[in-house]
Amino acid sequence: MAQFKLFRARRLLAVGLGILGLSTFFAERLSSADPPDQDTARLLTKMISQHHLSRSPIDDAISSKLLDAYLKALDPAKLYFLQSDIDEFSKSRLILDDELKEGNVQFGYDVFQRYRERLDAQTEQAFKLIDEQNFDFT
Repeated sequence: MAQFKLFRARRLLAVGLGILGLSTFFAERLSSADPPDQDTARLLTKMISQHHLSRSPIDDAISSKLLDAYLKALDPAKLYFLQSDIDEFSKSRLILDDELKEGNVQFGYDVFQRYRERLDAQTEQAFKLIDEQNFDFT
């Protein structure tokens, strides 16, 4: 029974590390904006303002909601971003709409990069604590 628990713990750790490795691999490919992303942003802002049922303009109010929604999607439990990160991101709160209209989506990539840095740091800290405590997963 103890060997089964040890096998299960090792298998769980291997799967977790595999998922982390794959997410890091794919995230590396998402580190900067490509021209298709820029074209998509320009087209999307134009279509929303002209063809959406509400015909609401892409303005500072939408920009603010967009930032809040993006941060909530990445870090809903507020575990990763520091207050200094939020303060830094908030400086762009009212210009995101203008940047999207121009096709500039770099802000989204920068925020995601910071998220990855914070996630990696927390994962590293968790492994360090596990190693220091000599946990027995049996």
